[in-house]
Amino acid sequence: MPQNEATYEATSALIRGARDHQEDAVIVDFPVGAPMGLVVLADGMGRHAAGDVASKIVMTEVFCELKFQTMDTTLMGGVRETLLAAAQGANECIAAHIAENPDAEGMGATLIGLVMEGNRLNWVSIGDSPLYLFRDGALTQLNEDHSMAPQIDQMIAC
Repeated sequence: MPQNEATYEATSALIRGARDHQEDAVIVDFPVGAPMGLVVLADGMGRHAAGDVASKIVMTEVFCELKFQTMDTTLMGGVRETLLAAAQGANECIAAHIAENPDAEGMGATLIGLVMEGNRLNWVSIGDSPLYLFRDGALTQLNEDHSMAPQIDQMIAC
């Protein structure tokens, strides 16, 4: 295999944890021989109305948009623009679901969406789900926590 040719190993797993139901949703798509792979992870906001529904909406909407845009093995509008548009579309679907189901008010989900193409990794991250890169035996967190937790932790430490 040429030195610059990327290979992927992809797997996913969900652990229910202490909750009585799962609010995470994940899809991993690395077709054999395809030039790119996709991963979408959404975590429903715990203890909020319909977090499990929110994570499924976000995962489905983002994955479908990414898959549609990559059908011809190129991202028509560019990777960054496609990821941002997919996230915006998922947000609009959440809002529409709440408008039709007022009892779901307050539902939401985090999002990690990534596109791997060759040796490039592009991603969108919203919320507090961490994204790590494993390279040369070391894990490096790539994204930031967009929740209020870091600010609250800092205020408590002061």
